[in-house]
Amino acid sequence: PPPRGFAEILMKRSTRMCMKFKGVVLPKKHTVLGTILSDAVMSQREGGSSKSGARTVQQIWEEVHELEYCVEPPGEPSLAAEEPHAGVARAGDSQVVLSDGDLAACAESSVKRASQLGELDGAGRASDALCLLALLRGLVELQSLRPLPTGSATRGGRPPEDCFLSQGLSAKLHHQLRDPLVLCGHAIPEWCRELTSCIPNLVPFSVRKQWIDRTAFGLQRALSSLQEAAEGPGSHGRGGSASAPMSSLYAPRPRQKVRVCRDGVLEGAVKIARMRPWARDTIDVEYIGEEGTGSGPTLEFFALLSQEIASERCGVWRSVASEAVSSKPGAGADGRLGDAWAPAGLFPKPLTLEEQASEAISEPFLVLGHFAGRALRDGRMLDLDLSEAFWKVALGHSKLGLADLSKMDPQMGKTLCDLLHSQPDAAGVRRLGGVPLEDLALDFALPGYPEYPLREEAGLPAGQTSVTSANVEAYVRAVLHAIFVGGVRSQVQHFREGLGAIVPLEHLRRFSEAELSRLICGERKVAPWTVGHLTEHIALDHGYDSSSRPVAFLFEVLSEFDARERRAFLQFITGSPSLPPGGLAALKPKLTVVRKHPTASSPAVGGGVGTSDQELPSVMTCANYFKLPPFSSKEVLRARLLYAMREGQGSFHLS
Repeated sequence: PPPRGFAEILMKRSTRMCMKFKGVVLPKKHTVLGTILSDAVMSQREGGSSKSGARTVQQIWEEVHELEYCVEPPGEPSLAAEEPHAGVARAGDSQVVLSDGDLAACAESSVKRASQLGELDGAGRASDALCLLALLRGLVELQSLRPLPTGSATRGGRPPEDCFLSQGLSAKLHHQLRDPLVLCGHAIPEWCRELTSCIPNLVPFSVRKQWIDRTAFGLQRALSSLQEAAEGPGSHGRGGSASAPMSSLYAPRPRQKVRVCRDGVLEGAVKIARMRPWARDTIDVEYIGEEGTGSGPTLEFFALLSQEIASERCGVWRSVASEAVSSKPGAGADGRLGDAWAPAGLFPKPLTLEEQASEAISEPFLVLGHFAGRALRDGRMLDLDLSEAFWKVALGHSKLGLADLSKMDPQMGKTLCDLLHSQPDAAGVRRLGGVPLEDLALDFALPGYPEYPLREEAGLPAGQTSVTSANVEAYVRAVLHAIFVGGVRSQVQHFREGLGAIVPLEHLRRFSEAELSRLICGERKVAPWTVGHLTEHIALDHGYDSSSRPVAFLFEVLSEFDARERRAFLQFITGSPSLPPGGLAALKPKLTVVRKHPTASSPAVGGGVGTSDQELPSVMTCANYFKLPPFSSKEVLRARLLYAMREGQGSFHLS
């Protein structure tokens, strides 16, 4: 019998409901407003300059638009089908590029992708230029896969990152992202998505950051981003009128307060990552036994979690010899020497299939992906040095070669390059340093990881394990595949799973690996602070101004700090040892120095200058407030500040 009602139709698994506009089935990813706006624009184009034949966009609010809600016609499921999740589902294994044939195949793929840009609606005369730009970008990426010539420290011929910036396209995209109606209706033109995806270097980093803030995390966070922009520096001093139009659209971000134990940061993070209903909420961390809550403890939680994941006892990263770690740059505020470290950044250690199946391996990467997504969405930072190769692999469909290995492990990269480029003599024998390869006693095991066999990955017959002149290319390819693909497949998949629960991976492909590291891990290489830089980006209030002697002492002391002391100071002030992209200028709220008056319990009450010299600086991490007593000299200020930075770590209390 036929279905008796609407509910019964929905219960039938083989039946789908759809919506039609002017007889055309609307894809489920389209909104009603977006469809009507698109139709108005198309009508305007078809009408040309004739006022009688064109509908203006303003007229759509004066008309009645009829939509038909009906059962999807049979044989047309693809029209209304939703696209698969752009996170884990679309990410595949990375591709090892070794030979000229590999490069040719990649170039062919770049040409095919570039040709699709010419089919964009409205491209017109710009189609050829867009195809050429996309092709140039693909060729630049392929060039970076070739290993550097022996003895060369830099690669020549690579154009600067900003040489293709288009001011016109950037302004148009910025205008689209500022329109609440466009965002609410999901009516961003298709060219915006395609151009920022295929040729992201046409648009500056700041506009692409706006793109991900206003398109990747849902409407509520898009409106929140608009509100924050309206309340920026440009709106101060205007009585709030600049942000008034947005006040009715703004909705507070959903938040969850979580309590964790300082001795169980990783365990607490695992529980948070597995709480799927919380994935859309911002978390505020509070430590058990401490009163403090808000951004300060939360930022410290991200830093402590980073320390746990990066620790050598976690055992999931490639790392240099322990004796070299003590001299690593950018060590933690407490001089952590138990962290895994590599010159080019962290990359997962290759593991066998049995090792990859362990929960002790999967959980750190699931948590890392989840909190990397939270850091990107909520403005937090992970205190990790992740390699560019890791970001390439994590995003999927990336191409890696000997150049990437040479950055991670220069010695292994040089050896493999020499093996690959060794020329056979008349007898077909390849030599390395004058010694035939057969005499080097190399076997098909991963260098540094003898328990990882390469014979199956190289496709060798049973019983053949030695590297010879005939199979040396297969050996090099198998090593690269084990390091970048087979040996890290499970780790990368769990990272994508955690990251994809927060942000679709397709949005991240609009950024380079270095830009992603800045977004998620903050500024990893900060130039020494100067007095002028500090004066420009630190606010003074409540008893201090630019002529105050304690402020001059403070700026001189901060300008003399080394990298480790700067990280300790930032962690003391904000809860995180890293600065957001843009450095001190991008810190929100702005770092503010205020006067701290002597307390009644000071040892030298009534003793004049000595009273202040016995005080310690204190902070309000949630507001980035630094309370500085009026110390009598630069030396006293430095000693008291270093003492407070050292002893004030590890707890948050109300003041």
